[in-house]
Amino acid sequence: MRHWLIALSLLLFLATPSFSAEKPAKIVRAADHLAVFDLEITGQVDRAITRPLSENIRSEVIRSGKYKVMERSQMDKVLKEQAFQMTGCVAKECMVEAGQLLGVGKIIIGSLGLVGRTYHLSLSQVNVETGETEQMAVETCKCEVDELIESSGRAARRLMGEAVPETPAVTTVGIGTPTTVSPSPAVKTYRDPTTGMEFVFIKGGCYEMGDTFGDGSSGEKPVHEVCVDDFYLGKYEVTVGQFRAFVNATGYRAEAEKGDGAYHFTGSEAKMGANINWRNPGFSQTDDHPVVCVSYHDAVAFVEWLSRTAGKTYRLPTEAEWEYAARSGGKRYKYSWGNGSPSGNINDISLKREFPKRLDSIWEGYNDGYAFTAPVGSFPPNELGLYDMTGNVSEWCSDWFGEKYYSEGRRTNPQGPDSGQLRVIRGGSWDSSPWNLRASLRVRGVPSFRGDGDGFRLAFSAR
Repeated sequence: MRHWLIALSLLLFLATPSFSAEKPAKIVRAADHLAVFDLEITGQVDRAITRPLSENIRSEVIRSGKYKVMERSQMDKVLKEQAFQMTGCVAKECMVEAGQLLGVGKIIIGSLGLVGRTYHLSLSQVNVETGETEQMAVETCKCEVDELIESSGRAARRLMGEAVPETPAVTTVGIGTPTTVSPSPAVKTYRDPTTGMEFVFIKGGCYEMGDTFGDGSSGEKPVHEVCVDDFYLGKYEVTVGQFRAFVNATGYRAEAEKGDGAYHFTGSEAKMGANINWRNPGFSQTDDHPVVCVSYHDAVAFVEWLSRTAGKTYRLPTEAEWEYAARSGGKRYKYSWGNGSPSGNINDISLKREFPKRLDSIWEGYNDGYAFTAPVGSFPPNELGLYDMTGNVSEWCSDWFGEKYYSEGRRTNPQGPDSGQLRVIRGGSWDSSPWNLRASLRVRGVPSFRGDGDGFRLAFSAR
């Protein structure tokens, strides 16, 4: 599997007396002091544009006058004194640690990716003390570099709380009705103190749930109005590292480990493999990849452990919540990225190269760079700031599956049937065909099912 090599360095920022490299042990964190890191580059982006974009973001932050911004030379000096190595420091937790050493109250981190001819820029303002993302701004731009610099300025101004006109960033073209994707407003998040797992606040509302495009299965009909309350949903799918922490803390053995393994794709068919489980799904993975080969029962066991440990009532999302969030608040989107060209880890050219005899249809002309799962957050988020809602791994929901539930279920906060034999799975995965990636698709499985394309993410109620 090809992994993107990510280069990160620090930007120049205005020095102040509170940053003392000579006495690092006495650095005092100041809430109004801020450090900005260079953008994380993913995909086929020309790295030569990193500095101009980063400098433009820096200039906008300084212009806002909201923070005292630290110079790069001073940042480098302090981190050198602390023997802190930035090489390979790509996770948010690592950047927060660097911010703590620098004595700043906040940091700005971000990423820039290129999917097809569309740039995706995401900026986050992070509180160094709590590690929580306080503000987030997303811009998409099908443009040249000059326009991209303009786009980065808009994102920085929005991150600083300025009222920036919501100029449509890109009109996607592809299967289905073209959709104009606009930048997202600031995103409110919560960070679990036990795992560091981030959750995005989803403002509730009503929407038309089901096969709004008329090309789905009978289980997606009839289209009906559903209303959901405010809730929080995992920003990312649960990772291998997070599941490992659960296993290490409890001694839990997943169903694949206790039984006869899990289903995996051999190159010609999906079959049960006795040695296939979340530790060894049959392909390479790191702690930052989404955990797979976990059953519904395994997911519930993780939820119960984290709820006990953190003192907070976590749960799996309902399928009504999941679809509402995947469609960026119930918009008429076929996929989490909208209705046009793909942006995510799906069945494409990369997978076809790995399995040339595979018969499933791929997304022609698209290459995401991953044959199997990708580290969570490798692709741009949807308009709510959620990553990998379409593709990467399919996700267990809390509902029992009901073939007629769409015509018989309740309108407000539907929970699914009271009983059943099959649980709902949503979202499609790295090996799903284009039709199986639709946000309205309802897949079902016995609660003990585990496969190399199935994982989960958590939710909790806002009230």
